Amino acid sequence: LCRDLVRKRQLCAGAGVPKCRIFDPETNAATLLELCEGVYDEWAALGVSDTLTTPLLPRLEIPLADVFRNPRRPSR
Repeated sequence: LCRDLVRKRQLCAGAGVPKCRIFDPETNAATLLELCEGVYDEWAALGVSDTLTTPLLPRLEIPLADVFRNPRRPSR
């Protein structure tokens, strides 16, 4: 996860990726980032009880409880 929090942000920002989402299976959280002047600003932090949506696909709704409850995910 540390790699995602640091290196992924650097690589995506350098490539000009306008929005980035980082999912943390340890905390069951998602961080939504938006590129602003070459640096990512965190614009939302979602938890397991939240639903991920996007204005690009208005009818798409992804309950994070379903994402983090994936049966293929190794148990702790």
